[in-house]
Amino acid sequence: MDARTVPALDGRPLAFNLSWLERWRGNFKTAGELADAAFQSMSKQSDPEGWAELLVVKAVCAYSLGDHKLADEFLKDGFETLGPHAESGAGIEVLTILATLRQYSENYDEALTHLRDALQIAEDAGLYFEPGRVLHNLCRVNCLAGNIDAALDAGRQSVEQNRSRRNAIMLPYAEEVYAGALVAGGDYEMAREEAEKGLTAAVFSDDPRVTCQLHFAIGSSYLKEKRPADALKVFEQGLTEATAFDYHLWIRNFHLHLSQTHEAMGTYQQALAHLKVYAEMQATQFKVEAHRQSYELRSQLEYQLARRSAEYERELRDQSVRLNTELVQANETLQMLNRRIEHNALHDALTGIGNRRMMTQYFGRAEQSDNSASEIAALLIDLDGFKSINDRFGHATGDEVIKVISERLRTLLLDQELLVRMGGDEFLVASTVRTDEGELTKLAQDILDRINQPIDLPGDQGAVGASIGISVTRIRPNLERSLLQAADEAMYAAKRSGRNQAFMEPLPAKTGS
Repeated sequence: MDARTVPALDGRPLAFNLSWLERWRGNFKTAGELADAAFQSMSKQSDPEGWAELLVVKAVCAYSLGDHKLADEFLKDGFETLGPHAESGAGIEVLTILATLRQYSENYDEALTHLRDALQIAEDAGLYFEPGRVLHNLCRVNCLAGNIDAALDAGRQSVEQNRSRRNAIMLPYAEEVYAGALVAGGDYEMAREEAEKGLTAAVFSDDPRVTCQLHFAIGSSYLKEKRPADALKVFEQGLTEATAFDYHLWIRNFHLHLSQTHEAMGTYQQALAHLKVYAEMQATQFKVEAHRQSYELRSQLEYQLARRSAEYERELRDQSVRLNTELVQANETLQMLNRRIEHNALHDALTGIGNRRMMTQYFGRAEQSDNSASEIAALLIDLDGFKSINDRFGHATGDEVIKVISERLRTLLLDQELLVRMGGDEFLVASTVRTDEGELTKLAQDILDRINQPIDLPGDQGAVGASIGISVTRIRPNLERSLLQAADEAMYAAKRSGRNQAFMEPLPAKTGS
């Protein structure tokens, strides 16, 4: 099978999604090749937005590889391809990348113009999440341009929008740029408050970059406030985080700032030690880059010589064999990645149980089951006392508690029942096999008994409780919203009644058969 024709989850070739993935990883040459492969099995006329998104990938790759002119041509072609579709999410993506490229070249006025245009599209189109993302970029560019008041305004709006719309993915990034703007504006205490909120939001993020940037914002605020001892602790914590993820860029950055902090404290031996590590890492990075450039140049020269040699045809045959072997390996890798993408799309990264997307699929299958006489039940579980564990022992311990609770809940389920993590410390059990009041009451009590069991904590034992809201409805169209709303109301009724208990919405009257 040709890698270009392997389907992705959205119907586009898998090479489409992989090109974005390689772009974010910084593998720009590979990303460009995958984009070219995706082009060959996509239609510019039937999927102009997808075509424009691939041109965005090509533009980023061209810019990162030093061809700025070609990058601009790709983005211009992207706008022309979109045509009337430019007033959409794809148009926002093109404008955002244009702004980023202008930002890199320090052309901040053009970058801000592109971002304002993108924000206008997002607001006019009524897009739910996009304004918060564009405002995040506006905050960053305004801060770089020295427009601190405008940066603070954009950062504040980004945080408010991402928080009110529960965009858990974007929120820590919004908090990070807002905190950076506050540091630039001299409001160091508020910068730390926002950065701490960002760290809390980043608990459920798989991206170590934002955590490192938040630690940097906190440390910088202390350093500017001439509190180097406090800055030292935060920078050391950031270095630990970066080291845990082998994130070389921020390992280098934290060593540099730790050197500066020790210098401010007068501990010159420690400052020199950190500076030496920073210098060694910089030298290593320069060597790696020089080797890469040398290797590429040597490869180009060898290719040119081979074209002029009498052995050219033989080399082509050898290369064909090698490429065929690599293609087989690539197809196997693509298939494995496809399975991984499908699994990750339906499962919570921390616990391995289902996520909201799996829940939506579950309800969708129930609605299509042609069994309108059947009922479906939902038990919405919100942990009591979980915040105190996070505050006392830290988020790493909190994560372990969430995993323990998830496993305890998993053991209580029957076949065909669903367990998902809704986010944070909230879970949902859905069932079409246990819908009677007695069965659900017993299941809720079993859940409470299991959750209330002691949990090993650092140097101690503790426990959490839970408030459970139970709702039941007949299977019908659009049942997800009504069922979850009823369960949510019941759960809050349980909390108002004293917590660590279950409350059931009144069951609908049974009709005769």
